[in-house]
Amino acid sequence: MAHGQLATSQGSSSGFPDSALVQLQTARDAALQAARAAVRDTTRLTRLLAILSEPGTLDQLLDRALSTLSELFIADIIVLLDPIGTGGFLPLASVGLPESMTLQPFSFAPDHYLHQMMRERKLRIIDNVAEDEILDPRFRELEAQVVVGLPVFGENSIRGVLVVARCQGERFADSEIDLLATMAYRIGLTLEDDQRKVQLEEIIQSGNVIGRHLDPHMITSQAARLIQNITRAKSGAVALRNSRGEFYCAALHGLPMNGSQTVCRLASQLVKHPQFTIDLPYSTDAVAELLQLVDTDILPPTPIQTMLAFPIHQNNCLVGILFAFRFHSLAFNAITSQMGMLYTNYVAAALENAHLFQTGQRELTERIKAEQALRASDNRFRAIIRSVSDIITILTPDGIIHYISPAAELLWKYSVITLYGQNILDYLPNDDRTNLNELLQQVISQDEKNEIKGGVRILDKEQQWRFFEVTLVNLSHDPEIMGIVATFHDVTERNLYELELNRLAFHDPLTSLPNRAHFMERLRIALAQADRADLCVAVIFFDLDNFKQVNDTLGHEYGDKVLCTVADRMRSCMRQGDTAARLGGDEFTLMIEGLSSLEQVIPVAKRLLHLLHEPIEIDGHTILVGGSMGISLSIPFKDNREQLLRKADLAMYQAKKSGKGCFRIYEENWATNPDG
Repeated sequence: MAHGQLATSQGSSSGFPDSALVQLQTARDAALQAARAAVRDTTRLTRLLAILSEPGTLDQLLDRALSTLSELFIADIIVLLDPIGTGGFLPLASVGLPESMTLQPFSFAPDHYLHQMMRERKLRIIDNVAEDEILDPRFRELEAQVVVGLPVFGENSIRGVLVVARCQGERFADSEIDLLATMAYRIGLTLEDDQRKVQLEEIIQSGNVIGRHLDPHMITSQAARLIQNITRAKSGAVALRNSRGEFYCAALHGLPMNGSQTVCRLASQLVKHPQFTIDLPYSTDAVAELLQLVDTDILPPTPIQTMLAFPIHQNNCLVGILFAFRFHSLAFNAITSQMGMLYTNYVAAALENAHLFQTGQRELTERIKAEQALRASDNRFRAIIRSVSDIITILTPDGIIHYISPAAELLWKYSVITLYGQNILDYLPNDDRTNLNELLQQVISQDEKNEIKGGVRILDKEQQWRFFEVTLVNLSHDPEIMGIVATFHDVTERNLYELELNRLAFHDPLTSLPNRAHFMERLRIALAQADRADLCVAVIFFDLDNFKQVNDTLGHEYGDKVLCTVADRMRSCMRQGDTAARLGGDEFTLMIEGLSSLEQVIPVAKRLLHLLHEPIEIDGHTILVGGSMGISLSIPFKDNREQLLRKADLAMYQAKKSGKGCFRIYEENWATNPDG
C-alpha cells in the first residue's frame, strides 16, 4: 500500500501525473477510432460508387446498390421511392419489402412525411415507429422500429426518397446518416443520368414520328400524345394561334374535351405573364392561382395542379404553346424541362414544313389554273409534285438537270433558271458525287417506278452544306417525264438536332467538358491502344478542397463560375490527345495517353496543381479553392478503366489525408490497406 501511495504522489516514471497520462491515452484512442471510422465510411462509399459504375440496366444497378446499403448499414428494410415517373410514390427498388407491397403506392398525402421531404428537401428520422401516425402503416406492419427518410437529389433536382429502416431498436448514428445522405446523392446522379438517356432516345423516336406528317392536325395530335411520355405527365395539349393572334386548342390528350377551354385560357394568360418567354419553358405548381386570374365562373373544373409550358416559335414569333400537365403537386425537374424544349423544336420544325406544304399546294392550284393551255407542262407537274417543300428534279442518267421545282430557290438559294442544264453532280462533294452517280446508274438498271434512296450533301449558293435524303425513280419511258425523277428532302435541321442531342448526352452542360460516360468510353479505348503499343495511360483524379465553402458563403452561381474556371485551367494544362472530364459536383479527371514512365505525368500534375491554387477573381471576390489530387498509371494488360479510376480515387484520398493541396501517386499496397 505504501508503494502505491508513493506512486500516486510522485506520478509515473515518465514524469507525467497518472491523470495526464490517462488523458493522453484516451485522446490517442479517440483519434484512432475516428480514423478507423473515416476509412470505413470511405470504403463504404467507394464500394457503392463501384457498384453504380458497373454495366447493367438501371433496375440491376439499383438492386445491387440497395442490397449493398442493407449490408453496410445493417438495415432490414430499404426502399427507393420514385414520385417523378409514376405520379405517386412507387418503389423503384427495395430490400426487405414483400412483393405484394411493391405494387401499392406509398402515402402521397400532403401532410405525410414522404410528401414533406419532397417539398422541404430535408431528411426525417423516426425513432419510435410504433407510435408515429404520420408514417406509412406498412413500416409498422413490418415491425420497423427506427426509420430514416432521405431526399434523393441529382445535380438539377430532387429525384425521390430513400427510406432506410431497422427492425431492432438501435438508432442510426449521426455519421451513418451523413454517409447515407451522400450515398443517396450518388444514387440521384445515377437516376438523373438514366433519365437523360431515356428521354433523349424518346425525343429522337418521337421527332421521327411527327416528322413523317405534313398535316398540322396530325402533327399537333401526335405532339400532345408523345409529350406525356417524354415528360412523364398525365396529360398533354397544344394551343395554336390563329390569324388574329387568338389561341385555340389544336390537340388534347388525357383531359376531357371540355378541358380545351382551360387550355386556351391558360395560353392566353401565359403570354401576359412576366416570366414567360418565347424560347424557354415555363413551369409552375400553382396552376389554380394562374386560373384565378381569368374568369373562372365559365371554366370547367380541372384536376391540373402542375404545368410545364413549351413555347412553339417560328422566325422569332410565338405561334403556339405545347403543354404537359400533372394532377399532383410535384414539379417537373430541370432535365425534363430541357428535354421537352428540344422536343418542342422538332414540333416547330414539323409545323413549319406543314405550313410550307400547304402554301405550296395553294400555289400549285393557282399555277395549274393559270397554265391550262400548257397541257404537257401541267401533266408533268401533276405526275411528279408530291411535296412542294421538297426539291423535285428530272435528271438524265449522267446528272444533267432537265427540270427543277421552285423549292430549289428556297433551299439551294439558286435561281431555277440558272440550274436548268447544269449537272447536279457539280454541286456535291467528291464522296457524295460518287454515291449519287452510282444511284443514277443503279436506278437505270432497275424496273421502272422502283424507288432507290440515299443521302447526299449539296453546297448552296451561300457556301453552306445542306443534308438531303434523295429518292430516285426511273420514268424515262413516260412521255410526260422522259427522265429520272429525283426528290431531295431536306434533313439538315434534323441532323443538327441529333448532333446537339448527342453533345448533351456526352458532355457536361456547365463546363462543356466530357461527362463520366464519355470519359469512361475514351479511357476504355485508350487502355486498349496502350496495351497494343506496350505503353501506359495515366489518370489524374482531383476535387476542390474548399468548394463547399464557396457555395455556402457566395452561392451556387459563384460555385458554377469557379467550376468553369477550373475547367479552363485544365484545358491549358492538356497536351494534344489528352482528355479532361467533369465526373460530377467538384470532381474532375485528366487522362494522359502514350506514356512510358510515371515521370512524364509529374510535370503535368505539378502545373495543374499550381493553377488550382492560383486565386480566382469573380465580380470583385478573390476565391481560393485549391485541390487534392490522386494519380494512377495503368499496368499493361492488367488494369481496366474502373480499376484505374478507383486507384486514382484512392490516391486522392491519401492526398487529402496528407493535408490537402498536394498530389499522391497510387501504391499497390493501398488496395488492401487504404490507410497507406
